[in-house]
Amino acid sequence: MKNVLVTRFEQSDLKFIGEYSRKHDLDKSAVIRELYKYGRIYLGVKRYEEGKASLGAASEIAGVSIGEFMDMLGDLRVPLSVSREDVLEGLENLKKAK
Repeated sequence: MKNVLVTRFEQSDLKFIGEYSRKHDLDKSAVIRELYKYGRIYLGVKRYEEGKASLGAASEIAGVSIGEFMDMLGDLRVPLSVSREDVLEGLENLKKAK
């Protein structure tokens, strides 16, 4: 069983969800899940771009692997700035993977 979350939307947002749903032949729940998915990605990219999240933290926010996140950054032409923290985090992840 999936979890249920009840939330409120502005009327204009409900209108958009309904129109998008009809146009793309999706149910409203699918539209909201798609918006949520892309919202997480946007938030991860934005936090990384602003320097408020490391590469690893931003990829977690986005809900994707670090490699996928790096590919997204490249696609969006967001400069990759690998900090010392990112390198150390990557080394720790490699140790865990062994």
